[in-house]
Amino acid sequence: MYPRKIDPVPSVYADGNFGKVEITETIEFARFIMQSERVGKPGEPVNPMQVCYTKCENHFYIGDIKTARFITDTMGITEQLQPLDPAIRRAPCAIGFNPETQEWFGWSHRATASFRIGTEVKIGDAGFEPSNEQELESVMMDWHSVGKTVDIGVRQEIKRTRHLMNFRHNVEIDGEASRFTLMEVRDEYVPEDYLKDDAQKVHRIPAVYPQKWGKGEWKAETLEDAKQMAMAFANDVS
Repeated sequence: MYPRKIDPVPSVYADGNFGKVEITETIEFARFIMQSERVGKPGEPVNPMQVCYTKCENHFYIGDIKTARFITDTMGITEQLQPLDPAIRRAPCAIGFNPETQEWFGWSHRATASFRIGTEVKIGDAGFEPSNEQELESVMMDWHSVGKTVDIGVRQEIKRTRHLMNFRHNVEIDGEASRFTLMEVRDEYVPEDYLKDDAQKVHRIPAVYPQKWGKGEWKAETLEDAKQMAMAFANDVS
């Protein structure tokens, strides 16, 4: 029965931003749809692509055929493949469900993780959503290596220690209406004679103040909880 040719599905490139889209072939596989598309603007080289979509009514964008096979065949994610924001046509699928293992998955080009009943999310995990200002501070300090000595990538022997100076929550920055958490830190380099002009340099690091607090550290009691964890993870690594 599969693979088989079917009528074309709406192209992810059909909004006109990439030029004219010509669909040359649409093939339905057991777990996804692959469409051969030629995309290009007038006077520019045409870019032939194999683009894969879900088989659901919305035909969400998955990626190329290698990505589609990895997600559906290797990882067994065959149900409820969807992007984080279904309203964005070009947004690729980022979560999905494996019915055999009863796991929700979240992914991006950076990382993949699975979540099931009983999965726990701890502070420091990708997908952790702080439940209060203290947890937000801890997450930001860990992400920006406050109090830690790290390589800065210029030469292997050059290290940087970042010291916390100030934390302010729910502040406006440069007159913007959006609210931010603002962290001020001081960088110190080792050895001390390296980058003298930058030694003791102060940085103001903003992060969007959450409109709604998350659950902090928590445990999935239902598959819906596992789905929420997968969504938070996918958003964090996107």
